[in-house]
Amino acid sequence: MNNSGVIVGNHLSDKSFGFIYENGVFKNIVYSGANYTTAGGINNNRLISGEIFLTGKTLGYTVVCK
Repeated sequence: MNNSGVIVGNHLSDKSFGFIYENGVFKNIVYSGANYTTAGGINNNRLISGEIFLTGKTLGYTVVCK
């Protein structure tokens, strides 16, 4: 969670994905083609970091939440 109260986390199921929770609304963080997408954290500049799990490899990512 950042200082503005924006929260990121993970929903675990058969198709796990990250989420962002802001102003009472959940939004999924999904990378097309990935088996799973996770969100590890968010900073005060709204930069989200996490991992993308593809068949045979895992990649890290960062993205700015707008």
